[in-house]
Amino acid sequence: LALSLSVGILIDDSIVVLESITRHLSLGEAPPEAALNGRTEIGFADITTTLVDVVVFLPIAFMGGIVGGFFREFGLTVVAATLFSLVVSFTVTPSLAARWYRQGENLEAESGPFRTLERVYHALNRAYRRLLLRALRCRGWVVAYGAAILATVLLAAVPHLGFEFLPATDQGQVVVGLELPPDASLRATDAAAREAERRIRGLWEVQHAVTTVGEILGGFGSIPQRGPQYAQISLRLRARAGALGGLRGGRGRRESDTAVAEEVRRRLRGIPGAAITVSTVRSVVNSGPPVQIQLRGSDLRALSQAGEEVRAELARRPGFLNPDLTVRPARPEAQVRVDPLKAAAGGVLPAQAGAALRLAVEGSSEVVLRQSGQEIPVRVRLSGIDRDDPADLERIPVAWTGGRVVTLGEISSVVIRASPAAIDRINGQRMVTVTAGLAPGYPLGRAQHDLEPMLKGLRNRGVGVQWTGESSAMAESAQNFAIALGLAVLLVYLVMASLFNSLVNPFVIMFTLPMALVGALGALVLAGETLSLVAMIGIVMLTGLMGRNAILLVDYTSTLRARGLPRDRAVAEAGATRLRPILMTTLATILGMLPVALGLGRAAELRAPMAITVIGGLLVSTVLTLVVIPVLYTLFDDWFGRRTQAATAKPDDAAAAG
Repeated sequence: LALSLSVGILIDDSIVVLESITRHLSLGEAPPEAALNGRTEIGFADITTTLVDVVVFLPIAFMGGIVGGFFREFGLTVVAATLFSLVVSFTVTPSLAARWYRQGENLEAESGPFRTLERVYHALNRAYRRLLLRALRCRGWVVAYGAAILATVLLAAVPHLGFEFLPATDQGQVVVGLELPPDASLRATDAAAREAERRIRGLWEVQHAVTTVGEILGGFGSIPQRGPQYAQISLRLRARAGALGGLRGGRGRRESDTAVAEEVRRRLRGIPGAAITVSTVRSVVNSGPPVQIQLRGSDLRALSQAGEEVRAELARRPGFLNPDLTVRPARPEAQVRVDPLKAAAGGVLPAQAGAALRLAVEGSSEVVLRQSGQEIPVRVRLSGIDRDDPADLERIPVAWTGGRVVTLGEISSVVIRASPAAIDRINGQRMVTVTAGLAPGYPLGRAQHDLEPMLKGLRNRGVGVQWTGESSAMAESAQNFAIALGLAVLLVYLVMASLFNSLVNPFVIMFTLPMALVGALGALVLAGETLSLVAMIGIVMLTGLMGRNAILLVDYTSTLRARGLPRDRAVAEAGATRLRPILMTTLATILGMLPVALGLGRAAELRAPMAITVIGGLLVSTVLTLVVIPVLYTLFDDWFGRRTQAATAKPDDAAAAG
């Protein structure tokens, strides 16, 4: 992921260096001199942009929680590649340019296409110079129009932007859960599972299936359950067809896993007595149900009722799939109640009664059969025909007292009552969990927003409500993202302030961040993506990338002013001179990320939001940087210049008065 997204970033340094060397060659300098002067002229800006990238990606590598575990290698890889790129641009690139370039050689017009591109660039450069000069004369209007454009895009994009933890990816797995009535036998459940297998068998997209009877493993949109009435069928789908990452030389699956799951759901309708759930594996990180709502309280009956209300509400809404509840229907069970007085009269301790009952029903594995060098445990217990009826339990011998056998029925009573299979607790409170999957195009953030009014009503009734699973992971990632973004902005500013030896120039450069942020959010909305953890990391990446172009402009403007050029002329000349490397580096970065943004390759859904975020942010910030940043530079220069003059004028006035 890091390498695929860093292809364009890695060549930025060399592009800037080669453009500077080429410009010095066009001024008549010899290749060795042009290589040295070009490298020296751009060296400060190159070091600054590289260090900015490093301080942005290092916090990503050392973030905590799921974010840190998922993106640690990503951040370290980008940092290492960026530093190596700087070394190459300082050493290898100038050396090769000095050796291979020739003095007076027209490097830009060797053939027809290059001449055409050169004419187009010069026309664009002249138009940009005129636009920049006009913008410097109407600075207030430029700032107002720029702020209006950003506000309009932001207000239009945010209401349509969904939130989720990670984008749903096609993992090629579909999981079918079957649940029969509580009194169903293992044989009946096996028959229902075989019927489901028969109906699925004709589906070409299914490569193979694994069936487990007696439990639902859970974790794929279902709650883990164990019992003779449960079964699970795990379907492995064929690899997807595609230009990249799909099958080569063979047929591949063209339907998504969601479409296959819908077809499986259609085929399994009508299996007698079976409740069917069909779900897909959404993410490479968390395979649990995306919707998990914990209800807590002291009254299990009230919790079960509240959980059923939530489950019914989820079933009513079309965006939720397979709503389920951890509380299952009560199952009949035999409860043995020992009478302490009768047990004492018979000389039997309650623990003895419990041990005898456990031995008869569950059995003992103390007997080991040794055969062919292997030890085979043997479980000894009563046969089914001797323990299925409650009357049989009463005849279980408990102890030998006074020369006779005391049976369980003499000291206890056996009662058949319905009871829940399990009672979940957390921090001493009883808990019921409601789970569900999400339909494609229905993000988790929107689901939370839609359910909040109903959940608020449960809270008012005294029921504790908490979102868990992906919701808690999403909240944690958002918190870590805010920390990483704030730290990145602070470190970027400190690095630029120390290198520029100025507080004003880095402040001007930081204005590219809101431009990039608006472009990123707008691109996500246009592409139909959500603001996920991957997209958030892309926004953090933009914190480092967005300043590259502004650093080139501000640094060269300062250089020209140091050579004696007036400020406005230096700003215009810096913009026109740095237009080519800015366009080249931006285009290289965008083209390097374009295959990822187009969703080519395996698990492309996971990487695409990051590339879309970076591309959208770069496009908007580059266009606005070329005009807005020079205008802001002059505005802040005037403002701080007036403050400096006023500060120096006061001591002079005081001295004259004295």
